[in-house]
Amino acid sequence: MTSQKQIEANRENAKRGGVKSEEGKDVSKYNVLRHGILSREVLLEGEDESHSLDLVNALERK
Repeated sequence: MTSQKQIEANRENAKRGGVKSEEGKDVSKYNVLRHGILSREVLLEGEDESHSLDLVNALERK
């Protein structure tokens, strides 16, 4: 079981965490693509939107 002291230390550490710089935010926004769920970005840089739409349409027809 976690002690109250450890819980308080974890809360303090959590306050200091997170991405602060714009560069870090640009990198971290792609972390969700590992699973794809809840992603704000549908395509990766350089991907062709029409190709992706063709794939979606083909999957929907099945």
